[in-house]
Amino acid sequence: MLFKRYNDVSFLLASMSVSDFLDFLVVMFEEMQEEKIWYMWNHLAFREEGYAEFRKKVLQAAQPAEVKKQNAELEALQGLEIANQILGWGGEFDGIV
Repeated sequence: MLFKRYNDVSFLLASMSVSDFLDFLVVMFEEMQEEKIWYMWNHLAFREEGYAEFRKKVLQAAQPAEVKKQNAELEALQGLEIANQILGWGGEFDGIV
């Protein structure tokens, strides 16, 4: 990737401090990810959505499993709260089994 973008990689790496290099790696990774998403969207035969919507879906699908699990648990709790409100329970157990 560095050879694709820069002619002299050794000069580029030698001109950076360690903290600058870490920031450079983060930016480079984000740009590579963006290019891949753009490439996938651009090569879809039948696009039904714009790039922004497609990108959002891809990034959400790429979340770590732990984040997905937390989101699912949060949605389940919200659903339970709505069901309790509809049934008028208010989160209290009335003793009927």
